[in-house]
Amino acid sequence: MGHCENPKNIHQLIQKLHLQDAVQFTGPLLYNEVPKQLMGCDLLLMNRIDSTFAQYGFPNKLAEYMATGSPVIATKVSDIPEYFVHE
Repeated sequence: MGHCENPKNIHQLIQKLHLQDAVQFTGPLLYNEVPKQLMGCDLLLMNRIDSTFAQYGFPNKLAEYMATGSPVIATKVSDIPEYFVHE
């Protein structure tokens, strides 16, 4: 999980939805551990808040996620919809 204002809320939601066995929190990873973790994912989420910052530049994380070949869900922020369409 990246930056989160209130991780306690996320953990409570996961418990409420009975997703404890489907979600894994790794905590910080070493640089060389990241590819292995990404390749082990069934689904990757790339969420971005629609802010001034998000309107400029392309999220490298999205390209890394796409490179895994796993399904990716991304928010429609900035020019992401210009490059990616459903299926």
